[in-house]
Amino acid sequence: MKKTKIKDSDFAKMDQVYNDLDKHVDRSFYFYCSYSLRIIIMIASIIIIGYLSLKFYNESFTKGEESTLEYSESGNIDYNVKLFEDNLFETGTLNPTNNYISDLVDDISTDFIYQYKLDKTSDISYSYYINAIMELKGNSNGNIVSKNEYDLVSKIEEEKESTKEINIKQNINLDYDYYNELAKSIEKQYDKNIIGNLKLIMYIDVKIENNDFKEPIFHTQEIEVTIPLVSSEVTVSMVKNIDNQGIERETKNAKLINNITLYISITLLIIDTLFLLLTLSFILRTIPKKSKYTITLNRILNSYDDMIVNCKKLPHFEDYKIINCESFKELLDAANILEQPILYAEIVKNQKSIFIILNENNLYKYVLKECDIDF
Repeated sequence: MKKTKIKDSDFAKMDQVYNDLDKHVDRSFYFYCSYSLRIIIMIASIIIIGYLSLKFYNESFTKGEESTLEYSESGNIDYNVKLFEDNLFETGTLNPTNNYISDLVDDISTDFIYQYKLDKTSDISYSYYINAIMELKGNSNGNIVSKNEYDLVSKIEEEKESTKEINIKQNINLDYDYYNELAKSIEKQYDKNIIGNLKLIMYIDVKIENNDFKEPIFHTQEIEVTIPLVSSEVTVSMVKNIDNQGIERETKNAKLINNITLYISITLLIIDTLFLLLTLSFILRTIPKKSKYTITLNRILNSYDDMIVNCKKLPHFEDYKIINCESFKELLDAANILEQPILYAEIVKNQKSIFIILNENNLYKYVLKECDIDF
């Protein structure tokens, strides 16, 4: 049979014949994603979807109008001291403080002054009352010997409509000589040195109702002054005054303005919740589980840690007479009898471990294998 030589030009025109193996080759592109990268992508997706859900939710409602009400308040106490001799009057201010001989003081006239101002017209109702607290303490130990409270001004209530400020000025003519003599009589009963103080406290409650605010605004304040008793001198000192300013704020309820963005927000929230559950499920499923071999080995190592020595290299068994133990309990009994430590080494990780005891020329051996543990 005559063979015809194929020219190079004819060979180039021939169709390519594919090998049968080519049809089993998967030529598609794959992207490998490690376990850590998967966790990062999942967590990032949960955060992004949650952020988008919150953003669409906020766009569904108006931000709400904020109402503001600026206020300033001040409160202090002025006083006048009346002496016994020649009906002489002395006046003093709280700063700097003036000193008076206590035995010469008859009355102390005090003016409680409080002012509350607003930048907007409002309805203001307020009440106040004034109490005196006489407290006597031991000079050495500071223990309270006597404490009494006196009602100087009963509760007074006032209301003002469509106003921007209130002003309170309440005078108390305090019979200082009466309280000082009362404190001295108590001091004589206890027959020891006593430190005494008389505190005058004004309690103020303010309620503001403004058309821009849904709920009333409440203020509670105190003004306090201290006057010494059972002492050679009277030094009136301010304990608590008021000098505040600030802004009251209230945001009205937001209103729904876009149903579509609200539905998108709810949908994204559902997707985000499902994705979170899937992520948790993936993490739980991929957590490596301990085999019965690992559990058994850990139990032995933890229970008998004081008797087991972890060795990186074991001695050559050919130099010893080998005695095989059927269980770790038998090896443990031998260790107790011989008073020798148990040498341990893991031959095949997570599959095979060996425990031995060396005693002269004898080698007691127990092998823990994964295949020997019942599943």
